[in-house]
Amino acid sequence: MAPANNSGAGRKNPSNARGRRAPTNNLGSRNTARPQEQSQDTTASITAQRAEIEQLQALVQELRATADAAREQAAQVQAAQVQAAQAPTSGDTIAPILRPRGDAGKDFKLQDAMGLGGDQSLYRSIQRTVKHAAIQSGIDLHSRFRALPVDKLANIYKKVRDTHEYIDRRRFPADWPTVEFLKQFLKNHRKYDRKLGRLEPYQTAQEARSQRRAQSGNLPNIDDDNSD
Repeated sequence: MAPANNSGAGRKNPSNARGRRAPTNNLGSRNTARPQEQSQDTTASITAQRAEIEQLQALVQELRATADAAREQAAQVQAAQVQAAQAPTSGDTIAPILRPRGDAGKDFKLQDAMGLGGDQSLYRSIQRTVKHAAIQSGIDLHSRFRALPVDKLANIYKKVRDTHEYIDRRRFPADWPTVEFLKQFLKNHRKYDRKLGRLEPYQTAQEARSQRRAQSGNLPNIDDDNSD
């Protein structure tokens, strides 16, 4: 018997081999794409934050420049007023020096604002005169300036003007340097007496109102028949 021809059994079908495709790993490609997308989102967010910070920094610089320019302009105006007041004048003409905006000692220096930056002696002399005039006027040295009687304030202003020719209402409208000296003197006096225990500690307006309410609540009701 002739042996069977099994040569075809050991061969691979070329058509089947060509028709098959190797499996692809799509899961790995998707996992690789996700970190890339997250990285791109993070980069975009950081870039946006940096741009916003740069805009804010530019705005801050612009505001600072505006504030510096305003302060410089105010200083120039004040210097021009002082220079005009110190310049020689004809007859009774006196150039006015206006009060700067803000608070003395915080927003402006009183001595410079008065045009006495180079005259410490006259500045101190005026300061002492205000102090003595305030004591002699009989005002309550623990009071605040806005609570002082108008007539006594007028006497203080007149005393300072009569003592110092430089303090002229044509130069200083409304006696504003005397007002600033007096405010400072009263403030320092209150602070000194509180330190020595002669004056009660400072109360805010809200604390004072609360204390008055508490005191009024303890008063007897005059309409109550049971009250003595």
